[in-house]
Amino acid sequence: MNSTTDRPTSDSNDGAIISQNIPGAAILVVISIVGIVGNIFVIVAVQLTRRLQTSTNSFVVALSCIDFLTALTLPFQAGALLGLTHTSPSFAVVCEVIGALSFIFNGWSIITLITIAFNRYILITQKSHTYRRIFRKRSIAIMLICIFSYPLCSVMVFALTGWAVFGEKYNACAVADGRAFNLLSGVSMLTLMAAILYFYLKIYLHVRNHVRNVHVNLENQNRQFVSAQQPEQCHKTEPNKKESNKKEMLYRNSTEAKITKNMLFVVLCFFICMTPITIHLFATELDATMVAYFVVILSVNCSLNPIIYAWKHPVFHQVFRCILSRRLQDVEEPSRWLRDHLSNLS
Repeated sequence: MNSTTDRPTSDSNDGAIISQNIPGAAILVVISIVGIVGNIFVIVAVQLTRRLQTSTNSFVVALSCIDFLTALTLPFQAGALLGLTHTSPSFAVVCEVIGALSFIFNGWSIITLITIAFNRYILITQKSHTYRRIFRKRSIAIMLICIFSYPLCSVMVFALTGWAVFGEKYNACAVADGRAFNLLSGVSMLTLMAAILYFYLKIYLHVRNHVRNVHVNLENQNRQFVSAQQPEQCHKTEPNKKESNKKEMLYRNSTEAKITKNMLFVVLCFFICMTPITIHLFATELDATMVAYFVVILSVNCSLNPIIYAWKHPVFHQVFRCILSRRLQDVEEPSRWLRDHLSNLS
């Protein structure tokens, strides 16, 4: 008697949860489409112009590739929210794979972001030859291999040893069983977030002090030239030359500071998206609907970066406009590939 009365109640509860998850599933599909298209735009934009082919953007492209792969998994997460794991055994197997991939992709994302933060830190606070020595093409390749290897190996070790079981939980493809893995992932996320904030704080303090010192030195030199009352020609050319050099240096530092601010904005959006799911990693029991929307919030991140680049990064913005208007000939400093492509068309 108890079993016959309990089953309808359980089925009705599952049905209520799934109906509540329909908006979340729809949002995931939209995020998936925006993430796929937007990250393709970022990858293509870097391919089209030499202005974007920098060491920092090597990691930006890597991040876009990760976000693109994440966006491809979101329709499966939407299916899990709609309860397909309970009705289709084959989808339950797919959900196990998607759960493992989600942790791998999130690990890749945050390690890429900390590498970008370190890249910006060295570029802005150290001498140019130090930056070139650290971020040579070979070094960048090694860094990217490490970025992709560490989360992949960690998930494989936990999965193969049985310390973590991936699959459906709370109508989401995640860790079905593995308390130790969740705690380790949560601690790792918090540690890496703290490291990223440390680098950007050091950058902010350095830029603030540097700009202040440059302005003070420029004012002192102008006063010295005026008070010395040198010959008219020297008075006009020498201070103007020094002033133009200072202004050029200020402009270059200002440009790098703007790019750094853009990347910091990317990081803050990532933190906002990651915080709810990180809290979930430390929790023992949560409401299924709440977890579903934690997954949705986390997934938003894979579509945000292209929007941020289009909105705040002047070079990406210009190249995106050329792509959308199909006027690739207007791309500034076209890459060799684009020049060859345009010459073939003509």
